Amino acid sequence: MRQVRVFIVAGILVAGFWLRYQHYDQVPLVGDSMDEYSFSWLGLSLIRLGVPVAAMGVGGYENNIYRYINVDRVFQTGRYASPIKINYPWFDHPPLLGLVTGGYAYMSGARVFEDTSLFIIRKPMVIIGVAAIALVMLLAYEFWGYWPAILSGIIYATSPLVVVSSRMVQAENLLIIWFMLILLGLKKQNWLLAGIITSLALWTKFSAVVIFPVVFWQILNHNDKSALKKFMWGVIPGIVLLGIYYGVQGFDTFWAVNAANAGREYAIGSMALIELITKQRITHTKFLTDGWILSSWLAFFGTVLVNKKINLLHVFGIAYLAVYILFGNYPHGWYATPFWPVLIIFLGKYIYDGIIEAEKRWQVILVCLIPLGVGINRLWTYPNFANLADAWRWGIFGLLMAVLLFNRIKLLNKVIILTTILLLVAAVVTNAIWVGQLDVSVWYKVY
Repeated sequence: MRQVRVFIVAGILVAGFWLRYQHYDQVPLVGDSMDEYSFSWLGLSLIRLGVPVAAMGVGGYENNIYRYINVDRVFQTGRYASPIKINYPWFDHPPLLGLVTGGYAYMSGARVFEDTSLFIIRKPMVIIGVAAIALVMLLAYEFWGYWPAILSGIIYATSPLVVVSSRMVQAENLLIIWFMLILLGLKKQNWLLAGIITSLALWTKFSAVVIFPVVFWQILNHNDKSALKKFMWGVIPGIVLLGIYYGVQGFDTFWAVNAANAGREYAIGSMALIELITKQRITHTKFLTDGWILSSWLAFFGTVLVNKKINLLHVFGIAYLAVYILFGNYPHGWYATPFWPVLIIFLGKYIYDGIIEAEKRWQVILVCLIPLGVGINRLWTYPNFANLADAWRWGIFGLLMAVLLFNRIKLLNKVIILTTILLLVAAVVTNAIWVGQLDVSVWYKVY
């Protein structure tokens, strides 16, 4: 049995890797986000020059130069006409992600900015994305056991929005790794480990401050007087080293850049929450509707309403929502990615409970019909869907009626359970097939 379970986990990781690796350097498109190059230039310049040099600064920089850096022939795409604004020392974000992708580019032979192609710099992100699948399963296992972990891992490995977003060189994709490790540390009350990983998160992006209220909630929940001291012993050295980094490179510029960043337009607006749930973004302008993410939000809020209490994962989700709304400027898709692992863990638990508990079976049908409908719509667009329409509507009608009327009849209950599981499998397979086929020609049709 143990070997079978290990085989299932390995299969999920392999499938997740395959989906992320397919067309990884083509989708999202070249130039969909110049941040990907900028992060890598940051790391490459630190390695070669000892000075952080990158592009697209928010303001506050004294040293600005303009260059046509035609990496991936981006200027031939017609998406950019003006030269790229280069800033140094570059302080838009801390340097850790840049050192990962820029360091990998350097080891791959890159020496100038034009060498940092998406073919090179997205490869570490594919590995980070697979590591995130493993951590999703591990975190779900620590909270709820094996099968909720497997369900969470399958969904996280195959969700189209997660797959595509995880390829991008964005700090949030590395933050996901740190956040889940921190939550694991907090769950096991390993305060020192949580502190050390928090310092790495701060070296990745300053939105990692979301961890502090989560840590304080967990400390208060366990009434451990030594916990805060252990946590701070882990986090303070990293903060001090980060302060030294900025001091060496130029504190005046650091403060000027962050002051300019604080004054940016609050462009996510008052519709931030509803758009976060209903409009799944890849970039600022590119949307990719994903039924799994919408279902995950239903599971997240549903568990609060049903259980009348919150746990550590709820606290993280609520805290990150507060930070998202407070610091939001432009509604770039990657700002939302740290929600997804926790949301999908709740969805895995939600589905598992619905399968094993008769009175909750309708919830599995609900949260699976949403991604299944999206997947079918992508694979069989109108008028091709017309051939499936009768089977779709009568099948759903029959299943819902069966759950309402015959769920407690033993023989029919087994049939309903099997049908519900098949519905879940169909939702996973349709979405996985579509994202596996997602090349440039399909991507242009995504709005």
